[in-house]
Amino acid sequence: MHLKIHHERSARNTSQHTGQLFLPDELNAEVAALAPYNNNTARRLLNAEDGLFKGTNGLSLINDIEWATAPNGGKTIVGRAVVGVNASAVFDERIA
Repeated sequence: MHLKIHHERSARNTSQHTGQLFLPDELNAEVAALAPYNNNTARRLLNAEDGLFKGTNGLSLINDIEWATAPNGGKTIVGRAVVGVNASAVFDERIA
């Protein structure tokens, strides 16, 4: 799951961060079996094969998630994540 955070330091100075949150492979498989995702014929990348997952200690980024009943009676996923932003950080292209 991708996450984009926009932070406005002032009217003319904004910053943004694009990151990724990881879900357990078992949950990804359950979702992939549901329509419309079950029409996707591409092979899914497992967490253990994902370079970002391995490079960011992805296990610590797996969210507290659970199946729930949606207002329309269908299935939905509810998750919680706490994300912090260092508003004083400065982007350095040399390490990007």
